[in-house]
Amino acid sequence: MVTRRAILIGAPGSGENHLYGAASDLRMMREFLESPKGGSWLPQEISVLSNPNWSELALRIVWCHEDYVMIYFFGHGFTDAETGNRMIVLRDHPMQDLELLTKSRKQLVIVDACRNFVRGGLDGIPDFSQHESHFEVYSTRELFDQMIVNSPEGHMIIHATKPGQYSVDTVNGGMFTHTLLQECNQLQPVNQQIDCYAIDSLVKFLPHKLRELDSDQVPDVAYRTGNLSVPFVFAIRGLTGINKPVQQESIKPAGMLTFTVAALAMIALIAFFSND
Repeated sequence: MVTRRAILIGAPGSGENHLYGAASDLRMMREFLESPKGGSWLPQEISVLSNPNWSELALRIVWCHEDYVMIYFFGHGFTDAETGNRMIVLRDHPMQDLELLTKSRKQLVIVDACRNFVRGGLDGIPDFSQHESHFEVYSTRELFDQMIVNSPEGHMIIHATKPGQYSVDTVNGGMFTHTLLQECNQLQPVNQQIDCYAIDSLVKFLPHKLRELDSDQVPDVAYRTGNLSVPFVFAIRGLTGINKPVQQESIKPAGMLTFTVAALAMIALIAFFSND
């Protein structure tokens, strides 16, 4: 049996530095993961931490032994001006993003936080208006589990910005997260019934979408080991957000991560007879 764990962390800060988009981002990311496009995660596989301190987060991380772990962090962050370390800010103190890596041999970390060079103090940011994404029903769970099994070992940390940049927050959520999920919701397969897209291929595609929203954020693959090839999103023929037009963009599926409905059906049949 394939095991997976998602930990969604909201660390919005307080007072003048409070990020109002945290609750929206956590809700939208959870909705995405539980949807067919996100891999049909089960509710019990997703943990949500709201404004945790270091010990609360460390306790969750130390017990992560699943085959695949995905951690999403939304909150404040910065680049340490002296060491160059990528830092995120919890309720009680900052920590390196590398401390989000668990004992799992296959893991993705997404950090939607600032990376401006600071020694202390973080700024708020402007607002923009978007509609929320919605997902229809289609099962991709068996396919996602099989791709976890087939993936080489590896760890990847994605940041919403490059070093020295701010990450934009809005009342509707972080601009990076919101744009990422909207694009995932609109993706259609190129030639097949189902295509799979790796997170690093989406990161390369997002800057021009962010520029359309007057943001100069450039998402960044900040850390990588091994060759993790677990998909982030499934593009399913005809499956998009409600009342949203289908737009076929120039983004291409990540090489080995392309499957057809026939492959999905075959995996489902194997699983069925294995349990018989």
